[in-house]
Amino acid sequence: MHTIRLRKQWTRTVDGDPPMEKIDVPDMASFGSDAATSVTYRRTFNQTTGIEQASVRLRVSQWDGTLFKLALNGCDCTIDLEQTSIDADITDALQKHNELVLVIKPTSDSVAGLSGDVSLAIED
Repeated sequence: MHTIRLRKQWTRTVDGDPPMEKIDVPDMASFGSDAATSVTYRRTFNQTTGIEQASVRLRVSQWDGTLFKLALNGCDCTIDLEQTSIDADITDALQKHNELVLVIKPTSDSVAGLSGDVSLAIED
C-alpha cells in the first residue's frame, strides 16, 4: 500500500464568504459557533498515474465539529457523516482532475476545523 498525504495546498472559506485562504492540513485554526456557521475546505489533486488496477481510499483522520458534507468532483460521497474518521473507497469516483470538498460546522460544545490528516491510500 502507498499513502499520499494531502497536506498542501488547501483553501479554507468561512461561511462561504471571501476571502478564500490558502492553508495546510491539519488546520491549526478553529472556528467557534460565534465566528462561523460553516467552514469549507477544498483541495484539488490529479489522479495518480499507473493505478488503473488499484483501489484508492480516502482517509480523513479527524475533524472538530460536525462533518456536514463530503464531496468529490461535485458528487456527495455516500458515507456516514456521524463517524469520527473516514476510510472510504473512492476508486470509481476518481477523474483525471479531482476536487475534494469538506464542510464542517461547529456544534454547541465544539469548534469547527479540519484538525486531522487527509490522505489517499492506494492498494494494489
